[in-house]
Amino acid sequence: SNAMEEKEFDSFLKLCWDAVQDFVLVMLTVMGIVSILIEVSMTDECTTCYIEGAAILTSVCIVTFVTAGIDYAKQGAIAKLHESLDSKNLKLVTRNGKQMEVKDADVVVGDILNVNSHNLAS
Repeated sequence: SNAMEEKEFDSFLKLCWDAVQDFVLVMLTVMGIVSILIEVSMTDECTTCYIEGAAILTSVCIVTFVTAGIDYAKQGAIAKLHESLDSKNLKLVTRNGKQMEVKDADVVVGDILNVNSHNLAS
């Protein structure tokens, strides 16, 4: 077969890991942790001292999940597009003296490709 192997989707966790590798998110994570540690260690009576650091870490989680979700949706959209193009992209060939339409992946050595001006663009 002339078909290329389909690329496997990256897992959602891998996409999350890739998203959290962003420099700004790494810095926000460090600052959130440092903020929590400073507030907890510097305050004697700590009831809500960790809220700012927790808010920073929560925002990092939200940005990470949204970014990974968008990337995962892109993978699915690209896969559907490739599938749609592959199913609609037929070539007219002469095989064993008979004309037939075949997918690009089904063209074999010995096929005579019939080309006209309308299908040159595909």
